[in-house]
Amino acid sequence: MESISWKPEYSVSFDSIDNDHKIIIDLIGKALTFAERDSQEYELKEALNELQKYVIYHFGREENYFRLTSYTDEELHVQEHRNYLGKLKRIIEQISLGEKVAVETFHTLSSCFLEHIDRFDKKYWEHFIKHGIS
Repeated sequence: MESISWKPEYSVSFDSIDNDHKIIIDLIGKALTFAERDSQEYELKEALNELQKYVIYHFGREENYFRLTSYTDEELHVQEHRNYLGKLKRIIEQISLGEKVAVETFHTLSSCFLEHIDRFDKKYWEHFIKHGIS
């Protein structure tokens, strides 16, 4: 199956956010590669833990911007963050319990993140610019 990689059409017009997205996409790709290769559990868990830490950092950055600028769609966007983190946490828990996680699950994780960028993150750029966030 095709791996995930950064494409210019994922840009939200903010270098800091785009750079975060690039890192997250790379980390998802790394986890996906380990899953496809049927790597050792610890390698996959380590990759997913690294991904989870960076996703939490990134979502925190966005949510801070939402508060600073009184972003009107903050509640819905934050709920989407929680949903994504919940999916990631469940995968990590499954692996920690020694359960096999289907490769398709990682593709879904990838698709959900890209969909999040397209459906939610691309909406805030005008609002952020208006409020001096760049």
